[in-house]
Amino acid sequence: MVDVLLTVAVCVIQLALGYMGVQVSLKPPLPKHHKFWIAAFIAVSLVGAGFTGWLAVRSENAATLASNQIREMRDELAHVHMRPNIGLYGIDDPTHIPKNWEPFMAGSEAAFRLYYTNSSGTSTAKEVGVQGELFPTTTKPNFEAEFSKVSSKFPPGWHGEELGPQDTQFISPKSSVLSESESEGIKRGTMRVVLIAEIRFSDSTGNYEQDVCDWLQPHSYDVWHGCGPQYESEKKLK
Repeated sequence: MVDVLLTVAVCVIQLALGYMGVQVSLKPPLPKHHKFWIAAFIAVSLVGAGFTGWLAVRSENAATLASNQIREMRDELAHVHMRPNIGLYGIDDPTHIPKNWEPFMAGSEAAFRLYYTNSSGTSTAKEVGVQGELFPTTTKPNFEAEFSKVSSKFPPGWHGEELGPQDTQFISPKSSVLSESESEGIKRGTMRVVLIAEIRFSDSTGNYEQDVCDWLQPHSYDVWHGCGPQYESEKKLK
């Protein structure tokens, strides 16, 4: 609306200058009125120049804003998003679980598969890598410490693999060997199984790190719940 008013104002000033010019030509002012007409032409011209400059600045700002929005949309389309999903370890078909299958046996490691999918329809994720850990607990974990532990598993100068659009890979985080009390606690539901992981990847917009944190619903093998949005965020790395 402001741009329309400015454009109208500039047109009106141009018409006013034209009208003043015609009047001076048809009826030349007396010498004693010359200063008045000169001052009037200068004043109207300055006002017109001001409105024209204001309109130009607004147009430039609008063009810059549009350019930024287009760039953000292009980056968003090019940006890769990872979609994590947790599955059973060693069970390819979760609808046919062997009767003797026991994931939380004392004296053995508990393990699950963490699948990660490049959900982009066009962009390939590069330098993809995942580190994770699985552990039972009776108390709320120190999430910062656990994520720091997972992050430290990436070796210095680490380089990952490529993951094409809609492609999926997985890792198999394992717990330490479960004790009798841990095994019984998980089965009774007095201990929770927590999976924490970190997915690293890059695309044409930069390098990223995505946190994954889920806990297993007691008395279940495949119902997982997020630890909270603050522990499942994606951030851009420097």
